[in-house]
Amino acid sequence: MSELIHSLGIEWKILIAQIANFAILFYVLKRFVFGPIMKILERREARLEADRRSSRELSVKLDEAALKEKEVLDTARKESERIISEAHAVATRLKGEIEANASREAERIIASGRAELAHDRTKAEAVLKKEIGSLIALSVEKAVGSALDRKAHEKLVEEARAIVMSNQRSL
Repeated sequence: MSELIHSLGIEWKILIAQIANFAILFYVLKRFVFGPIMKILERREARLEADRRSSRELSVKLDEAALKEKEVLDTARKESERIISEAHAVATRLKGEIEANASREAERIIASGRAELAHDRTKAEAVLKKEIGSLIALSVEKAVGSALDRKAHEKLVEEARAIVMSNQRSL
């Protein structure tokens, strides 16, 4: 075996020195380089884990906020539908009241107009009767003249007036 090692060109002294150098280098690297790097990596890993936890919490809060927003919007929609429904009901009721008031007012105006028309007609008939009476009296007086006495004259005027009035009522 020693020939094999010698044929490969390995020297024991140099090999042991290299192993010692490697052990020293490994210790120095582990102590001064790998240790701080591992601490940095562990802190970074802890920060990443905290960020993940925070992200999950924020995601849950975001979901809760979205759910609450949906509930608020649903409540607002229902409230607006209720208000609109009430407004329609009030509008329908007011429309009915306004129509009823307008109908009553129209009936009152029509009744007032009919009463006024009846009053005017009665007045016109009275004036007409008076005028017809005067015309009959004048006609009888001109037709008969002064041949009749006063009493007979009035009787004739009344009879003529009665005939005209009965003819007028039958119309």
